[in-house]
Amino acid sequence: MNNKDNHITVAGNDKPTPADIFHQAVQILYAQLEPLGWKLLKNGDMKKKYKNFTCKIFFFRHYNNFIDNEKKMGCVKLEIYCDINVTQREAAYRLQFNHQPFYLLSKDSSVFSNECIIISNDIKLNTNLIEEIWEVIKLAYIDVVNGLADNPRQQVLEMGLISDRHSPDYSYSLYLRKELLEALELSDLINLYNENNECYNTPENSARVSKEWYFYTIKDRVDVHFCNELKTEELLSLVDEAYNFLKQTKRYDEYVEAQYQHFKNMSQSDKFKWVIAGFWFIYPNITPWFEKHPSAKLIMRKILEFHKKLIPSQIRNTDG
Repeated sequence: MNNKDNHITVAGNDKPTPADIFHQAVQILYAQLEPLGWKLLKNGDMKKKYKNFTCKIFFFRHYNNFIDNEKKMGCVKLEIYCDINVTQREAAYRLQFNHQPFYLLSKDSSVFSNECIIISNDIKLNTNLIEEIWEVIKLAYIDVVNGLADNPRQQVLEMGLISDRHSPDYSYSLYLRKELLEALELSDLINLYNENNECYNTPENSARVSKEWYFYTIKDRVDVHFCNELKTEELLSLVDEAYNFLKQTKRYDEYVEAQYQHFKNMSQSDKFKWVIAGFWFIYPNITPWFEKHPSAKLIMRKILEFHKKLIPSQIRNTDG
């Protein structure tokens, strides 16, 4: 994808709407797929049928997208999913974008998001971002599709026969389900697939993957100075208090235990990452579940105060 200008406006429209920005992004991506035999549907989805499976790329626009052309501000957010569907199951294989560099922070975004914001500060489509998205789609989806069409066994083995995989920077995830193996007449590989997943989905490995994913999701919003100045005893005390609270609730299980042990065994040589790991244990495990629980008032107050220091409002609420 080569564009002379890194940002483009909608032709003949100097006051674009969110719909204009969305359609421009879709058209740029479709220009890469059309020569490969893909079809653009009326709803904006893209589709291509193969002998044993159907490929589909679809988009979700957000209801709160907006553009204020007078104030030169706005936010257009988009979710992108790339699926391989079979008769037995939809999304038997899926490429899903997670966060930065394909998720750009805005005041309207949340900590956990699959959103790709496709608008730049000057209210023009940011084609650099679309190009980055396309490069991932080509590598982790189109090349996989072509491999499955040409030599499904070899392609499936190269994919690793595991249910969930992540890019090194956790910016995207890949999901493989056994129904794809069945549709490709590779049922003899299902036992190997199941064995791999039994090893991969242990509580200990789930804790490691979850912690790494969380780190890459929030690291750009964290106050580095606060992490460096934070006393070790303060974080350890808060984590232990959260752990002891969780042990008295139905939320406690082998996965919570594995997360706690993973944090306790972490080296503090990288204090920035260590502090985020402590926050990873306390915040998602307690805040969404016990916000209005009477017995959680004290621990909730401490966690929210820690949250405000770790991720200051000027970082949480930057303009898009």
